[in-house]
Parts: sequence; C-alpha cells; structure tokens
Amino acid sequence: MLSGARGAAGAMISAGCTLLFGAANVDLWDYVPSANAYRQHLYDMVNDKIVWPSTNGPIPATWPALPAGKVGFYTIYPDPIPLLAGELDTQLKAFIDSAPEQGGVLTSYAEADASPNEGGQFAPIGLSQNTLHQVHAHLQALCKGTKVKYGAVFCGVTPESVGFAIPGLDFYALDWYDTWQPPLFEALNQWAASVAALQPSPVLAIAETNSNVSARRPYWFSAVFGWLKGYQLANAGRALGYWTYWNPTGPLSGPFLPDDTATIAALTSIGVDAQT
Repeated sequence: MLSGARGAAGAMISAGCTLLFGAANVDLWDYVPSANAYRQHLYDMVNDKIVWPSTNGPIPATWPALPAGKVGFYTIYPDPIPLLAGELDTQLKAFIDSAPEQGGVLTSYAEADASPNEGGQFAPIGLSQNTLHQVHAHLQALCKGTKVKYGAVFCGVTPESVGFAIPGLDFYALDWYDTWQPPLFEALNQWAASVAALQPSPVLAIAETNSNVSARRPYWFSAVFGWLKGYQLANAGRALGYWTYWNPTGPLSGPFLPDDTATIAALTSIGVDAQT
C-alpha cells in the first residue's frame, strides 16, 4: 500500500446513507480524506508471485490492521475441500471474530463467474458452481452474528453469472471496467435485475472499477458512483460501498497518479457524497 498520513474515518457498516468508499492497492485516504475503506485479495503466493487460480490462499490469524476507523474488505481463496469439511473453521472464526468495532467485509473466490458457460474460471481446478454455492453458504454461516458482512463478487451481469452466488448473502458486488461490454448503464441495470431475481431487495456494491485512460477517470468514477448512489436512494439504503482498483501494470487500470488532480477532485466529491 502507498504510505502517507493516515487519519480516522469512524466508518461503520450499516444499512442507511453512508457508503463505504475506498480502493484496492492504494490507501485512498492519503489523497481523499473521507475515504474509509480498503480492499485486498489474499492470494496464494509462491516466491512473491500469485498462484493463479488461487485455491490455497492464506487465512490471517487476525483481521489485518488498518488505521483507526477504516474498514477492510478481503477476498480469500481457501482450499474448498478442508473448508467444506469444517477443518478451517477454527482459523476462519478467529479471523472473522477479530474484526474491529467498525466491522469488515469478506468474500471468497471473486469473479468465479468468469466464463460462466464453461462452469466458471475455477472449474478446471475442482471449484464447480455447486461447490462454490456450498462455500458461500459455509462462510456466510461463519459470519452470521459477527461484525463481518459476507457476500459474492461478480465480473458478469447476466443471470448465468449471478447464478454463481446463492440467495441470502449480506451483499452482492460487481467488478466492472471501462473497456467491458455491454455499455456501462446497460450493464449495471442488467446486473441489478439479475441479482434481484436471485435475492429480492439485495444490498449491492461496486467492488472494483477503473478506466485505463486517465482522462476518462473523472467521468467514469462519477458515473459508476452516481448509479450506485441512485440505487441506494431508491432502495432504502441497500448499498454497501464503492471501491476503485489500481494495478500499476494491469491493462484494466494502470497506476494511481498522485498528480492527477482531476481524478482526485472527482474522487473527493464522491467521498463527500458517499457520507450523505
């Protein structure tokens, strides 16, 4: 993560007006003081390289430390065989139960719905759609009654993609980028309808988003956020949060640019609106 001044945001996870707002791979609060959340994938790593597909990722002994008041959103990739046998429950409960007072956000196997007509991107290593349903149910049960919200993260908007989740999760989130099709609002509206068919009145979130064209970022971030805020206002506050994603070498985003004043101004405006 980028370093810098770290202030408390006092974020709490609850249904209502306030949205979590942050980024993956950047301490967004270093640039946008109202940012109150951070996202991280806990991949299986060998020699500092991601093992992909990851199916034996780490389970932290305790909830990772962040500055006071910031909310962590973590994606885990545990081995599904011992997970479903209950062999990881002690580790998982210690991790989940140690979340700070402001709570936390958890998912597993993000974007498992990629290539849905082929069984999803983890199917070749044994994580079928049916097994993923069992994983979601197991982890949701472990989070019940704790300060951690558990949900699913998609990268597709069709009923086939949403079918990789189960009803009854705390939230349903989408990763969506500027280069993807269908066009933005058509995609978001289709996704919301697909999720609502699975889980009536769902809590929605944007888990990753960005444009790989820096000049488009102010528009893109504002447009995606405006859609989510509109959903929140029209649905009794049922929205969880909004996260941007940054990868210095990735084709979907590129690096965060600290001197990109237009993007930082747009994110600052979003941060203010996220709190109201």
